Amino acid sequence: MLAYDGRLNPERAEDSPVIETAKLNEMKLAKVSTWLKPLMSFETTAIDGKPITLCDFASAGMAGNPYETWLPLDLPFQPPKEFTQANPMRTFRTSE
Repeated sequence: MLAYDGRLNPERAEDSPVIETAKLNEMKLAKVSTWLKPLMSFETTAIDGKPITLCDFASAGMAGNPYETWLPLDLPFQPPKEFTQANPMRTFRTSE
């Protein structure tokens, strides 16, 4: 599981990037140049085409800065599940 740590993405300031799901399978190891390096860091792409660096949950926010663990995705389809008593978790698979 990965998280978005703003200090690893200084060019993005404080925005929440939308991750392009089609590029997730092309994720690669990222080189981080901060003084306090995460245990693991990976690079993927946002829908604006710019790279995003994500890190492991244990390292996210370890410099005392805010981080995000729930990131918006650019899904190629609209999830069909709505909250109902029959489906209270609203779960679905991202690939059909």
